[in-house]
Amino acid sequence: MNRQELKNLLRSIKPDGDLSDIVDKIMDINGADIENAKKNAGTDYAAVVAERDKWKAEAESYGKGGSKYVDPAEIERLKKFETDTKTAQKRATVEAAVNEMLTRNKVNPMVIKLTLKNLNADEVKLDDKGKVTSEYEDSYMKAFKADYPEAIETPPDGTGAPSRGGKGEPGGGGSGATDGFEDFRKIK
Repeated sequence: MNRQELKNLLRSIKPDGDLSDIVDKIMDINGADIENAKKNAGTDYAAVVAERDKWKAEAESYGKGGSKYVDPAEIERLKKFETDTKTAQKRATVEAAVNEMLTRNKVNPMVIKLTLKNLNADEVKLDDKGKVTSEYEDSYMKAFKADYPEAIETPPDGTGAPSRGGKGEPGGGGSGATDGFEDFRKIK
């Protein structure tokens, strides 16, 4: 309620004369009541105002040009970095597991390198310890040995020489220098 509304209301009671003194007294009493209410609310009111101002400043710091502003392009770059890192970590884990599996199965080291370069990491099945599952290993090695028998190094007499010799014929004798993987051995 403002002074004019109060004067209009009082005119119905006292139609003649100056109402300024009465209006001033009522407004003073009302003002005192409001100040008492603020004092009784005291810290509550001040705390609410302070809290509002704090959050307003915090929100402004995230706005463009604010101290905590992060460009949306930067967020996308960070998301891509996270995805790329997780993919690289998964690939490294899979490669290590496949390398261990192929080495354990005595696959030629040069063939292992080539296999790892062309490896589809999503097809490899790992257990919870990061090792190739026995089912996957059995299936993979069976197909690998059938398709690339010359890639498996198996010394016939404990000498460490490959089982293929001469011109790549089984039991053909010789040092195995022309055992069908001559090209792989020259690659360094």
